[in-house]
Amino acid sequence: MRTRALLAAAAATLTLLAACGSDSKSDSAADTTAGSESTGGGSNGSVNPEFAEYCKKITAYRDNADSFDDVFTSETPDPTKTEEAFTSMKTMLQSLADDAPEAIAADVATVNEATGKIIAIFDKYEWDVITLSTAGDDATKFQEVLNDTAVNDASTRLDAWGEENCGFAPES
Repeated sequence: MRTRALLAAAAATLTLLAACGSDSKSDSAADTTAGSESTGGGSNGSVNPEFAEYCKKITAYRDNADSFDDVFTSETPDPTKTEEAFTSMKTMLQSLADDAPEAIAADVATVNEATGKIIAIFDKYEWDVITLSTAGDDATKFQEVLNDTAVNDASTRLDAWGEENCGFAPES
């Protein structure tokens, strides 16, 4: 039972760490309007030209985050695929943090730090979700990162910024 809860939490990590809008499969505003003359605003699905390049990076990050779905569809996720998914996400998130507009830099840093904590926990258990699920304190720490109010608030603000500046559809 605890294994299923941890699998659900690991899958939920996707939602937490793929901030800046809803599932990229359901909206493509950043792809279709990045070159438009719009002045921004999520209400019309357009991209603020000032942030067009950054919005493209977010879209690439979110597309990569979608691969998390594949990792956690099995009852026993492959540790190698789990490691690849998390480390790829961490590398891309670091790039987003390095180039973040001032208005969201602190929030991207907060999510980036949370990602680092989650990666450290998974790495300790050689990326094995089943082993981690029986780890007691570390499984609890994993849950604490996912439930951290500061991280969730940062994610919410990133969603709003993505809607406003990248034209991503609001979370449904």
